[in-house]
Amino acid sequence: VDLLKSETKVEIDAKDKQMKMLQQTLKGMQEQLMQSRKQQAQDDQKIKDLTVKLNASKMHEPTENEVITLDKDDDVSEEPRSSKPLASVPGCVQITQRDAKLI
Repeated sequence: VDLLKSETKVEIDAKDKQMKMLQQTLKGMQEQLMQSRKQQAQDDQKIKDLTVKLNASKMHEPTENEVITLDKDDDVSEEPRSSKPLASVPGCVQITQRDAKLI
């Protein structure tokens, strides 16, 4: 009878230790999950902010008819020539109307 009691007590102690280890493991996993969710929320917010910033910068880009291209040898005091596509004129400097007015 004493032998059965001691075996039962050893089994109960082993199960208690195992239960405590599992609880600690679960707690660690929960903390890691919470940190991952927090990081994901921060990343999602950063993506939204950058998307808004990108869309705003796209809206402020000059359109083709606002872009004036000048050859490097052109005198700035002359009246600007008609707008040329940048790709067809190598070695050009791209200037917007606002920049041209500042010059």
